Amino acid sequence: MRSAARIVTALVAVCLAGTAQHVRAQDELDPDEVEKLATPLQEGDEASAAKDYPKAIAAYEKLFKKLDQSKLPERVKKNVEMRSRYNYACALALTAKKPEALKAFARSVELGFWDWKHIDEDTDLDSIRKEDDFKKAIENGKVLQKAQQEKDAKEAGDEMKKALAGEPLFDFSFDVKTIDGKTVKLSDLKGKVVIVDFWGTWCPPCRAEIPDFVKLYETYKDQGLEIVGLAFERDAEPEDALKAVKDFASKEKIKYPLSVIDAEFLSKVPDLRAFPTTLFIDKDGKVRVRAVGQREYGVLEGYTKALLDAKKNGKDGKE
Repeated sequence: MRSAARIVTALVAVCLAGTAQHVRAQDELDPDEVEKLATPLQEGDEASAAKDYPKAIAAYEKLFKKLDQSKLPERVKKNVEMRSRYNYACALALTAKKPEALKAFARSVELGFWDWKHIDEDTDLDSIRKEDDFKKAIENGKVLQKAQQEKDAKEAGDEMKKALAGEPLFDFSFDVKTIDGKTVKLSDLKGKVVIVDFWGTWCPPCRAEIPDFVKLYETYKDQGLEIVGLAFERDAEPEDALKAVKDFASKEKIKYPLSVIDAEFLSKVPDLRAFPTTLFIDKDGKVRVRAVGQREYGVLEGYTKALLDAKKNGKDGKE
């Protein structure tokens, strides 16, 4: 079962800097509409955590009816349904309702629940795992995921090419000490494509995006990609902040450089208000794209490949 399906993680893509409030960068969500979904969603999650699966099933079914009537943006409703359908499938599977569980699971995958590692390890689904419809849902989901990633990558690549043809967004540099005691400077990375991820261990979308950065780094590091994660741990004491980042890095197997930064450092990025904020920097050290909020892997890859394909000292990627 997906444990973090609370309303704040189901609806959001970013965390506001310095606060625990969550919003989408592009949306002003109607609080009344959010509240209509928050109650049954919370009821379902709490009942699932308490292993009261009949109560959880009833709460999720109530949520789905409210989703049909909701005036929230379609992508927000899709995200809520995707995560909730998955938890609904788990509750059904745990109460021996196999046909209903298989249908709910297939729907969650169709909507974009593509965390295959989580699905593989989730014992809540063991009663339906060997069913043909379960395997078919996985196969169909991987086809959908590949198509979506290709679409995202193309659109992001086209966006980056336009950005390369224009002026850099703003001047930016860094000279930081990593959590391993090493020094990393942007000026020493000329000739490489650099991604700078402003994030924090306290920020759910930041944490959710890390596995994609890990995958991206492993795929493209030998082709000239460097990723630097700059962790802002809000009000944590320096020692506590360092420990939190080190522990998270170990758990997620992060191989690229990480540094803990303070609030003063954030002023290097104009109008930085939300986490994660990611800077995509070309081989000349110029900021070409600023991405606010969690992005799908296809988007990250599209930006990266376009930068790697571009040549130095040429706005349009040409000498």
